[in-house]
Amino acid sequence: MKRMHTIITGRVTGVGFRFTTREIAKKLGVRGFVQNIAGENVEIIAEAEEKKLTELKNQLRQTFADNIVNFETNFEDPIGNFTDFSIKRGPVKD
Repeated sequence: MKRMHTIITGRVTGVGFRFTTREIAKKLGVRGFVQNIAGENVEIIAEAEEKKLTELKNQLRQTFADNIVNFETNFEDPIGNFTDFSIKRGPVKD
């Protein structure tokens, strides 16, 4: 098991990115969350086998190839505090 912390930059808000991430993660059995963060970027914190986390990242790259500028990913030891994969409410835009 690994914990993946990823920041995705590009045009990834307002295009269904969070909802698609949740659906792919659930199909793969990945636990964690996705949320919008400052600067119209998206953050994913997820835990699963490294193979599943890599598959999540690859499917998102394929699905949103025209929107993603960069994936900044760090793998860490899992904490085990997730029971499912959810969408968290990110910063509110003015």
